[in-house]
Amino acid sequence: MTGARIKIVLPDDRSQAGALSLFLPGSASPLFICPCLGQGTPSADNPDCDPIRPRGHTPLGRFMRTRVVRLPRPVVGVGRRWISLTPESGQARDAWNAGRDGLGIHAGRGDERLLPTLGGIRILERDMSVIERLTLDLPFYVLIKRDKSSQGQG
Repeated sequence: MTGARIKIVLPDDRSQAGALSLFLPGSASPLFICPCLGQGTPSADNPDCDPIRPRGHTPLGRFMRTRVVRLPRPVVGVGRRWISLTPESGQARDAWNAGRDGLGIHAGRGDERLLPTLGGIRILERDMSVIERLTLDLPFYVLIKRDKSSQGQG
């Protein structure tokens, strides 16, 4: 995979934070790392937060090239910046094929703590500001994978 990229590693226990790493083109080392959360919000239709279904945990996989978009005004629970996620492969593509859409990386709840979303990736406001500043208008790929070291824990 060439070009800029964001790699997100999530634990099996989605109530725990994972890590988002930003890599610039040609770099093997991340320029920026921040905590993130891929925890969904249980609903009557999806009480176990199945990643394939709406409101589930964030599905794993590779996503098409995207960029930080500054919204015209802040959106409650999302904030002022949005990174749209359109699946290419993996569990994320299965979720897309099953009708799940609207996934993204966003902040929207300040800098106090990471809170669950409707299935996207939550980061803190200050971290989203850094990602926006570092990428400017640079497109990047997103890969979301599980933390293999978390298997069997919990």
